[in-house]
Amino acid sequence: QDQFSCPVSAMLSNAQWLRKVVIVSACIGGVLQYGLTLDYGEIQSMLDQYYDISTTQGDTLYTWLNLGCCTLSFLPGLMYDRLGPAATIAVGTAVTLAARGYQLSAGASVPFANLQYVYLILGLGSSVFNVVGIFAALAPWGDEHVGKVGAAVQVALSLSFSVQSSAATSIGQFGPYIQYATLFTACAGGAMFVSFIVLRDSLRIPATDSVLLAHDNGEPRARSGSLVAIWKAVAQYEFVVLSVVFFASVGFSFSFLDVFYAHITPAAGFTGGDSVGLEV
Repeated sequence: QDQFSCPVSAMLSNAQWLRKVVIVSACIGGVLQYGLTLDYGEIQSMLDQYYDISTTQGDTLYTWLNLGCCTLSFLPGLMYDRLGPAATIAVGTAVTLAARGYQLSAGASVPFANLQYVYLILGLGSSVFNVVGIFAALAPWGDEHVGKVGAAVQVALSLSFSVQSSAATSIGQFGPYIQYATLFTACAGGAMFVSFIVLRDSLRIPATDSVLLAHDNGEPRARSGSLVAIWKAVAQYEFVVLSVVFFASVGFSFSFLDVFYAHITPAAGFTGGDSVGLEV
């Protein structure tokens, strides 16, 4: 029996490792989908021409996109805590595909008012992919591997802009780009959902390991009480201070890029496409 125990243990260990790698690979596809919001500077000229809108209107759509993927990005986190990764990515994929489907079916005749809501939904949907992709990728791993796995996912997130911008440049037309974005979203969301369902045992985290779960008399409370604990965490002094620092730095960065794009870049003789590369 001892002769077979080591090979069997090794096989089980390899199988568990492979399950974790499959989940991380699916999550990397999710964070790459987030690049479909980061490449807006690359596609804006195509978008403006396709919908026959002004540059100012194109900038307005970018504001709505940021409203979804930045300002409302706390919603995917709350959904993840309440619903789990599979249900959250299912909802995110569904709403994103609904918005893309509307774009495909309506063609270039989408009213500008409707476009604003479309890009709000697209931003929020991509935020779901990003949040779930980061959280779920770390869930199966022990503390000794969280740093390495997190770094791999962050590298993929950093590359998502280059990947999607290159794809948009290669496609060259906005109509086919919408088809590509729809297909990429469906594949990424489908892969994540299937892996989360089939390999759900690898995603289970004991309640005692979650600092966001409240406790009663030393026993972990049911997950339905997690929202109470979240709001308690949000009300802490450290959270408020760090939030102010975060939003101040993000606001400064966006303000700098706006000034750079509007004033410094034209003065230096660069085109809009060149300025996007310099901003990054």
